[in-house]
Amino acid sequence: MFATRLSTVFRRTTFSLMHRSSFLSTHIPIQQIRPPQTTRLDLDQLLERLDGEAHRRGRLNPGLVRGAMRKAAVELDTINSTQALLLIRCTGSLLISELPRQRQQVLDHMMKIFKQKHVTLDVTHYNSYMRVSLQNNHLFDPINILGDMRKINISPNLTSFRLLIECYARQGRPDDIQKILNEMKIANLNIEPLVLTHLLSSYALKGNVERVESLFNLFHELELKPISETYEQFIVSYLKHGQVDQATKYFVENVSKMDNESLFRLIIKCAECQQKDLFQLVINSLDQNSLADICVQYILCATELLDAKLDDYAFLLIGSFPKRDETLHFDVINLTMLNILKIRLPTHHFRPFSALTLDDINNNLE
Repeated sequence: MFATRLSTVFRRTTFSLMHRSSFLSTHIPIQQIRPPQTTRLDLDQLLERLDGEAHRRGRLNPGLVRGAMRKAAVELDTINSTQALLLIRCTGSLLISELPRQRQQVLDHMMKIFKQKHVTLDVTHYNSYMRVSLQNNHLFDPINILGDMRKINISPNLTSFRLLIECYARQGRPDDIQKILNEMKIANLNIEPLVLTHLLSSYALKGNVERVESLFNLFHELELKPISETYEQFIVSYLKHGQVDQATKYFVENVSKMDNESLFRLIIKCAECQQKDLFQLVINSLDQNSLADICVQYILCATELLDAKLDDYAFLLIGSFPKRDETLHFDVINLTMLNILKIRLPTHHFRPFSALTLDDINNNLE
């Protein structure tokens, strides 16, 4: 079945794209592929190159990231705060060709390296750690994060509280969100639309439609304007409650108020709830005016579906990517196929990014 789906996707590509994919030939052992040599560049030069890649292509080269990590962990006695911050940001969703859990392993290891090298951390480092962890679908312990920050006299700011609340929201823990809201009140921070939406989403995950509708009324009472994610939560709550017709009706009526980020999250929710018709409707509603902007989102979304063993939905998604840009169409198919190999093959066939990076660091530290 998998082979049939795979052949169907590649059958849709042009011959020129198939020719470009010849470097994936089984005649070349995967283990022999090597990252570009980066040892002649210092850490700042590597980080500058990575920053340029992020702005120009919306993605990072794993070889360059691995080189930067090795420089910081092995070759330098000290790392400054700015370098540490940029290294944290290199381990998130910009590494689209690597799996989220592998990116997180490298991030957690680098945080230990920063502490060993006595890097001065501030609130922006912790905020970046939380943001990148959420990009990697890693649900950290907000209490531990707050405790670590306070041990070194770092006070959480509004961004910190947003991220702590988002982590609880993804776990469907409204009571814990209330505790963070109380801390915000003590810190004299106002409730904003995103924070209230996260509280709403914690109930949406439980399918608690009544509570979602009740909280939505607070937007009017507090004179707050609902955001894209706010409308998204109604559809999630209807789906979780089994009200598919109501979810579809609400989506059709409010899709104009939602952005692509909300739509990609809904694509995953529809797949999880096995709602293929609504899944296709959401895909058809994506704003595809700028393919360069959505190419990365397609790859990340398809990889998440594959990781959840929702292969049929993943192949429907990548098969829907517009073919008017052959290069981007090739990227979506190629990188998604690479990621499915990393998900499904034993690690001795395809050594993961985390193993390559951590082995490189640890072997050279010995």
